[in-house]
Amino acid sequence: MLNPKHLGILLFAALAAQAPSACAHGNARGTARLVLGRTRVAINYGRPRLNGRNPLELLEPGQLWRLGADVPTTLETDGPVRIGDKVVPKGTYYLLVWRVDSTMWRLIVSTQQFNRYEPSTQVAESPMTLSTSKIPVDEMAISLLKHEGRGTIEIAWGKYRLSCPLNPAG
Repeated sequence: MLNPKHLGILLFAALAAQAPSACAHGNARGTARLVLGRTRVAINYGRPRLNGRNPLELLEPGQLWRLGADVPTTLETDGPVRIGDKVVPKGTYYLLVWRVDSTMWRLIVSTQQFNRYEPSTQVAESPMTLSTSKIPVDEMAISLLKHEGRGTIEIAWGKYRLSCPLNPAG
């Protein structure tokens, strides 16, 4: 017969073994949600911390950033949405950010994650606006904002904000 103390240890071990692998990486997870018309949109991402670093120094101009931490950042939509000048069909996609040069940023929507990305896997691309805030954010945050039926994707990290439109496809 199993001792209650041993049963507790076995139960704890079983639960720990079933925990999501993303927790093992040490970064918190975040989810942003929005409804545009009848379409539900969600972005799931890892939330890296700056720990005193400058985010603009972490990514050199010309580099593609996988956006987020640990598990790839995904965009899930149950209907079509417009990002940039492209309609993104319903489905699950990977989000990447390209720092084109010192002032220009672009959001990339792809069918492949960062380590498998190539231009042929790109579904949409949109220019992003870089702005600053007086309130710094140590742990990266992605928000989906809505105003008058239109949406915005906003990435906040440090004192910087990157944003681009996310709109209904119809």
